[in-house]
Amino acid sequence: MRTCFARFSIFSALAAFAIGLPISAAASGSGGTQTLNTVNVDSSSQLIWVSGAGTWMNPDSCGRSDIVLVQMSNAYYRDMLATLIAASVSGKSVGLWLNGCSNSPWGNAPVVISVALTN
Repeated sequence: MRTCFARFSIFSALAAFAIGLPISAAASGSGGTQTLNTVNVDSSSQLIWVSGAGTWMNPDSCGRSDIVLVQMSNAYYRDMLATLIAASVSGKSVGLWLNGCSNSPWGNAPVVISVALTN
């Protein structure tokens, strides 16, 4: 029975793709790479918002592209904050990976899940 269900699910997904029906998928993606203008830690909203020299890519079509958010509930937010501060102080660029949108006092913006310091 389980094998039959698995085959049916795969067949259904392939059929939906073939006829153009939407298939839900994670819309996470690159936020781009740029130098930073502002890194703002807001303890009242439990968010860190970041603005860059330009707009960020916005793979989830969030309401804003000029800022991105790091959620303090992320287990690695301190590491991301340290990397963002290092980039800001040194004038280096950061590359971001984004996943989803979050409401904030500044509007709906992309959520950062990975930060990389670049040359």
